[in-house]
Amino acid sequence: FFRGYLYCHTALLPSTARFHGLTDGSAKKAVHHFGGYHTDFDTGVSSELLAVYTGLLLTYKQPDRRNCDVGKPREIDYKDWFSVQGTDEWVSTTFPNDAEINAYEWHENPERNGKVVLCTLVCDWGKCSSDYVFIEEINESDSPNLHIRINDQDVHNATKIDGFCYALSGKDGSQHFGPGIENSQGQYKIEFKVDKPNTKLYLSSIIIL
Repeated sequence: FFRGYLYCHTALLPSTARFHGLTDGSAKKAVHHFGGYHTDFDTGVSSELLAVYTGLLLTYKQPDRRNCDVGKPREIDYKDWFSVQGTDEWVSTTFPNDAEINAYEWHENPERNGKVVLCTLVCDWGKCSSDYVFIEEINESDSPNLHIRINDQDVHNATKIDGFCYALSGKDGSQHFGPGIENSQGQYKIEFKVDKPNTKLYLSSIIIL
């Protein structure tokens, strides 16, 4: 499955893409410290403040950061995520962004399969929180809680390929969503909607082949 040019947009840390400002599109490099620690990069929104925001939000779990002073190096490994909340309307992201295109020389490899894989946050000890939305909820025939569109094409099925990662397919069962948005550099507009209040999608990574 994972053959050809593969690109990953991830919230997880450590991540060179996040430390180089590719994930947030700023292209601003973080400050590197001893032992792989970094500061001055986009840490996202605290999970405790999500209620006042909308959109696809880079999110961190507040208790993980409580013992750290602002401006000082934090730990290295964090399971951050992109949040889609049940209180939102459709939210979207375009991948890759301009910073990612320049860094990955995406335009040099225009021919791609247009396969999209989504991964959600791995739950600690296999125990997911009560508000956790699973990717496979899109497969529910009657009133699915999760809806996804890729370049205006509805996603109808998600096939588990590994752990918490799923390959998406359209109405005809094809996993190919084309070469990207028309007149773009092979970019994909991915939209999400969660129907049930008090639930959220904990999206860790978006992968395009």
